[in-house]
Amino acid sequence: MARGITEAQVHAAADAIVIAGERPTVERIRAHLGSGSPNTVTKLLDNWWTGLGQRLAALAPTVAIPDAPAAVQRLAGELWTQAVATAREQAQLALALEHEALERARAVLAAEQIQGSELIAEAAQARAASDQARSLAEARLAEAQRRADQLETQLADATEQRTALAERLGRLEQERSRLDHQLQAERASASQEREAQIAHSRAVEDRAHAEVDRSRQEVLELRAQLRDVERDRDLERERLAKALKQAKADLSTAQRDLAKQTGRAEALEAQLAQRTARSMRKASGNATPVKAERQLRRAKRTIDSEG
Repeated sequence: MARGITEAQVHAAADAIVIAGERPTVERIRAHLGSGSPNTVTKLLDNWWTGLGQRLAALAPTVAIPDAPAAVQRLAGELWTQAVATAREQAQLALALEHEALERARAVLAAEQIQGSELIAEAAQARAASDQARSLAEARLAEAQRRADQLETQLADATEQRTALAERLGRLEQERSRLDHQLQAERASASQEREAQIAHSRAVEDRAHAEVDRSRQEVLELRAQLRDVERDRDLERERLAKALKQAKADLSTAQRDLAKQTGRAEALEAQLAQRTARSMRKASGNATPVKAERQLRRAKRTIDSEG
């Protein structure tokens, strides 16, 4: 028996409550004794109700009135027998009402337990969906970051190539300028010695023109390459901006989905907590069995462990 409560203590407490003019109940007996589990007290109180009629009947011979006429003694015995029968009926009615209340409490607890299990399952599904949305958002963000890093690297390479081409173009421009100066100098020298070295001057001029044309052609080609590099760089920059914008949009959508799923899970957990509290209050007023209370505690611990 829980906490050392004996059948004699429960029966004595029930007798004391009856003498005080009240009907014995599980809560009154527990309050009178100061301890005892509801299941143990309920079982022992049922035994007390069952034996009440026999104990009252056993008291019937004590109503004999010494030195009273036989008619008075017979009438007193009949009154006592009637009182015992009435007390037995009242005891049986009270016991039936007590059992009916216990059955109703068990039915309510069973229904609440089913609802609690459904809410636990729904909360678990909501939490799983929330975790999946969070994982998807994190994966998308990681992929967007990886793509952004890759584009940044490509942009840096393109910038480095553009710088190299610009440096080469500068060297070619210097070479062309040098050749122009050289051509002008040779032309001046040729004008002074035209008659003596006309053949040599023409050869030098032709060679200089060819060199200048080749340099100009290389400059044009390098400028075209530079324009292509700058165009590719602009395209990469636009693609990078679009990718980053899409990644931010995906992350925002995933965060909103995560907030909705989290709010739903929290609402379900709050609803289950309210139902559990309401069931515990009902169980406390109707002598709820300990088994049902332990099942409700296990359901609450399950939700807490999943949270």
